[in-house]
Amino acid sequence: MKNQTGIWIDGSIARVIAFIDGKETIREIVSEIESKQHHPDHEGDKGSFMGKHHINNEATFGHRKRHQEFEFLDEVIQEVKDANDVFIMGPSGMKKKLQTRMQENKNLQPTLRGLLTTDHLTLNQCVEKVREFYKI
Repeated sequence: MKNQTGIWIDGSIARVIAFIDGKETIREIVSEIESKQHHPDHEGDKGSFMGKHHINNEATFGHRKRHQEFEFLDEVIQEVKDANDVFIMGPSGMKKKLQTRMQENKNLQPTLRGLLTTDHLTLNQCVEKVREFYKI
């Protein structure tokens, strides 16, 4: 079974377009990565003091955001684990983070065929880019 997959990804959504023996399937995965502007009620934006020690909420936010990114990328990787070939595209650094995360996973079957920087694309444009890349 031939499974060629393209992924368009940014920090908010991933579109996984797979062509399995010529049949097209599409799945959108929405990210739960919180933005820098978001501050939970229990966290002020200036941090807090415990005696002489200052607790910076930026570090807490950074750790939480990195964990959320890993969860998002792992969900995308789980979606493409059975693919033969994978092509990644997108406007942001998230595509490179996905590439790195895929390379760290030694048990992953797909071969990474390409990485392309694109603008924000509609779903139809994403499908067309994958078709062009694989010449389908």
